Amino acid sequence: MENLSSYNNTYNNKNKNNSILFTALITINTIFGLQILNSFVTLLNNFLRERPNISLIQVGIYAIVTFLVVFLAGFLFLVSTKKILLPVLIALISAARLIIQINPWPPLSLSASALGTVLWMVSIVFFISLVQEKRIGLVNVFFPSLFLGFAAATGIYGMFGTWDLIWQDNAILSKYPLKLLKSGFLPRLDAPLRRSYLLAEADLANNSGIDRNINIMCTHIHHIKGEGSIREEQVKAILDAGSGLERAAIMGDFNAQSGEPEIQMMHDAGFIDSQAALGKDSQLTWVHYEPLERIDYIWVTPDIEISNLFVPYSTASDHLPVVIDIR
Repeated sequence: MENLSSYNNTYNNKNKNNSILFTALITINTIFGLQILNSFVTLLNNFLRERPNISLIQVGIYAIVTFLVVFLAGFLFLVSTKKILLPVLIALISAARLIIQINPWPPLSLSASALGTVLWMVSIVFFISLVQEKRIGLVNVFFPSLFLGFAAATGIYGMFGTWDLIWQDNAILSKYPLKLLKSGFLPRLDAPLRRSYLLAEADLANNSGIDRNINIMCTHIHHIKGEGSIREEQVKAILDAGSGLERAAIMGDFNAQSGEPEIQMMHDAGFIDSQAALGKDSQLTWVHYEPLERIDYIWVTPDIEISNLFVPYSTASDHLPVVIDIR
């Protein structure tokens, strides 16, 4: 009787340890899987957007490669034992997540995210098979772990990004005190995303060797090609918001190239294209790993001195930053 009781205690402790282990594995797997899926959708969208002339043959090749990855993943699932398959899946999904995080070349990140998405789906099937075999509980392990993973992934993304389609992503960072002058939304005109602007005054007179303050506006306007009329209305709103300001700089992603009507509106309003003025307009800003367009600008009023403009390489965004000295 004592031996039976000892066996039951050992069995219960083993089950409890397994439940904790699989709860942690499924939760982390769900967090990584959702992050990989989000990266895959974003990278694929950027890939197709950056290559508008991509052929159906190229899309077909990509589809075939994706199918082969799914086939190989399914074959791995059939021939491998679960003891081998579990660490392999976890290791490959973690590797895909790491590649997406540290790799600076988007085509590789796109491939890693596609593979990671497939492997994540296979891992879900794998965990469901463990539920069917009663190795883990459906109610006390699988569903709670899945929901916990979704909640954690949403929380992480909510802290460092946004689920909201109303874009309010403008920010001005300064070592000098800032005074908010104005902020607001730009005309939407049935565009899929609502854009905005932010206008602030940097207090230089009391905190630097410069005796006059500067007004800084940042913005991000409509992005869809062929819809310049929307950008024109948004540029008009930006100019109205900054009307009458001296020593002003307007900067951001205008999603239009030099010579287009919305850019000409800035010239007509008296603003200076700093890159063009300094002879640096050949330095393109989008897309970061293979620049093909200049759509990011720093506009200044004539009473501002500008110098030392450059466009450094960075993987912080799909755009390259524009850096300039102003006085």
